[in-house]
Amino acid sequence: MDLLGIYLQLSFGSGRDVQITTDTSGKYVYLILTDSTGAIKVFYSSNFAINWTQITGASFGDGVFPVIATDHSGEHVYIAWRDGPDTVHIFFSSNFGVFWAETASALTIGWDPQVITSASGKHVYASWWKPLAEKTQIFYSKDFGATWINADPLETIFGDGVFPQLTTDLSGQYVSDIWADRLLGLPNIKIFYSKDFGVTWRESTDSFGAGDDASIISNDSGRYVFAVWRDNDPIGDIKIFYSKDFGATWTDTTGSFGQGAEPVIITNHTGRNVFAIWQDNFPTGNIKTFYSSDFGATWNDVDSSDTFFGIGEFPNIISDNVAQNIYGLWKSSVSFTKGIRSFFPLTLMKDKRL
Repeated sequence: MDLLGIYLQLSFGSGRDVQITTDTSGKYVYLILTDSTGAIKVFYSSNFAINWTQITGASFGDGVFPVIATDHSGEHVYIAWRDGPDTVHIFFSSNFGVFWAETASALTIGWDPQVITSASGKHVYASWWKPLAEKTQIFYSKDFGATWINADPLETIFGDGVFPQLTTDLSGQYVSDIWADRLLGLPNIKIFYSKDFGVTWRESTDSFGAGDDASIISNDSGRYVFAVWRDNDPIGDIKIFYSKDFGATWTDTTGSFGQGAEPVIITNHTGRNVFAIWQDNFPTGNIKTFYSSDFGATWNDVDSSDTFFGIGEFPNIISDNVAQNIYGLWKSSVSFTKGIRSFFPLTLMKDKRL
């Protein structure tokens, strides 16, 4: 039997913008997509993805770029998207995805909504950016997604920004949001953080410079936070920063990462082991994977010879809590999908085609 397990080919119909998430046990799995007609479709499984049920009792309507998140138990599930008129919609389920309700709170128009939750599902956070004005919005919920509060209703705190990305700790107390501020021409990276469940927010005073394609993650306690992005000034080098004080102050890592695009960063539960993956822009577009074993301070190139992973785009990476098993996935011009599986340390990484 393949070490990666048994693969099931299931049909969810024609669609795009597919997102999938699961509880910590893997028993409860949730999937959201935009189908070929533009309608939002949601599916759930309560037996480790063997059988799936489509939600038919809720009217989600049309939408694009849907996202989905669940708590550790899988009981509380949250979905968000924007519809044709650019209104953000957030639905929640409190019974393992069977029944759904839309939040009664008034939400603003917005693009590219993101949603995350605490381990219990009680504290939920959503962020998006308003078109035309390009203002970043952050909303938070303290009642399992039923009602939402605008963290900056007067739009005097966050300022301009696009493509926000959120992260939180297990409790939901510590939250960080990263985005690109395009007010002065080149998009500058901004990071805001909250230490009181999203009620008050402060901007990190560190200077991050110009950049976009940002990704951010924190460890279970929220103390260690890691961010990666593409530096737009001047040639698109990959930049990785880390914080050891819940996102308040940041340090540039020591490492030569080269040019790249579409970076993603993850960490294990302690924050000691951190992994980043991206597409190398020059000269061939190889998949690059780096890892750190000291809370993000120093980094190592897994494939410094560029002979192992090959050419690819749209990479993603995940890890288990102890960083023993790390998985990567990307689109390849040779084989449509390729993947990696590793048993830590990464020198034992094996190539796997899915």
